[in-house]
This record gives sequence, C-alpha cells and structure tokens, in this order.
Amino acid sequence: MLIAVSAETDAGVGAPVAGHSATSHNFALVEVTPEGGEIGVVRSIANPRYPNHEPGAIPGFIHSQGVQVMLAGKMGAHATASSSSTVSSP
Repeated sequence: MLIAVSAETDAGVGAPVAGHSATSHNFALVEVTPEGGEIGVVRSIANPRYPNHEPGAIPGFIHSQGVQVMLAGKMGAHATASSSSTVSSP
C-alpha cells in the first residue's frame, strides 16, 4: 500500500506533518507492506501547487502517484469533496 503524508520538508518520514495538505511543501510517499505493515521504500516529492494553492487540485495529483491513503493535518472542503474514497477527520 502506498501512503502519502503531507510534509513540511523533504525529509521523508522524518519530516513534520504539514498543517494543511494543499500548502505542504512536499509529500512523503511511504510504501507499506500488506503483511506486517512494515515500511518499505520512502520517497519525497514536491507539491507542484506550492505556494500557489488551487482548491481541490491535490487529490488528483496524489492519486496519479498511485497513492491509496493520504494523511494530512487538515484537508479543505474541495479536496474532501473531490476524493473518491472515504475521508475522516478527528
């Protein structure tokens, strides 16, 4: 499974989670093995919309990377409405 985490830096799993998905500088893409949930390959990709926020643009970009799960400090209404999967928030 491929998980995307909105990140403040390009430090992968060591980066602080960004407060908002659309304004994050980077995304850490984390491959997690189905058996045991072990972390495999981790890579960092730049947010192509940063710093020019475009409401609802990030879900399509993240999906195009093959991501199945997105973790973020916050996602806006456009992003959650355009998501093809269930979005939950605290």
